[in-house]
Amino acid sequence: MFSEVKSSSVGNIANLSDRQKSMDFFVQDVLEQAANGQGKYKNMPVAEKYKAQTLLDEVLADKELGLQSVSGNAIGVDLRNKVVRVSLWVR
Repeated sequence: MFSEVKSSSVGNIANLSDRQKSMDFFVQDVLEQAANGQGKYKNMPVAEKYKAQTLLDEVLADKELGLQSVSGNAIGVDLRNKVVRVSLWVR
């Protein structure tokens, strides 16, 4: 299970970015970047890169079999108004 959390201290929780709107795309993209040490993951320890690659391999294998093993939630936290919203993350 994956979660994307957006928070705000001023009462205005941002929407998911275009890149985040498809959970399947976003999770695969992040895992690929982490496994390859790209972008913000360039200084990730080798052991963590290996874990990202292992998880990516599992996600891709399930995808090839037509399984939907990835699930998740989008969570919005409004610190100002003390509100937490949880919804399913669209595939």
